[in-house]
Amino acid sequence: MLKRKLSKKEQYQQLLKARNQLTISIILLPIILIVLYEFLENWLENEKLVIIIIIILLVLGFLFTIFHFLAYDLCPWCKHQFFMSSRKLGNSRGIDIFFRKKCCNCKEPKNPDSFLD
Repeated sequence: MLKRKLSKKEQYQQLLKARNQLTISIILLPIILIVLYEFLENWLENEKLVIIIIIILLVLGFLFTIFHFLAYDLCPWCKHQFFMSSRKLGNSRGIDIFFRKKCCNCKEPKNPDSFLD
């Protein structure tokens, strides 16, 4: 099945949606794992096994979340990473990812509020 080409506005909105999903995942994943830990602790007798299972799920969950986000972290205008600068390592602060509305590299869109519905 052929996919239609998305406009820059739709790509930008998809990028912001991916950022929101990343934020929700970062908040929910530890909560889910705590609940799962409590469940497994009552179900399995070996606490070391429970901790190993939780650590494996935590690592896999964060890896899946980050790779899913990085799949959408492309600027519709310059095709570089939108939230992380490709020019200089360490150009932006880590918290910028949650508030940035313009590309680190090309500073597009010039008026980000006009792209939001």
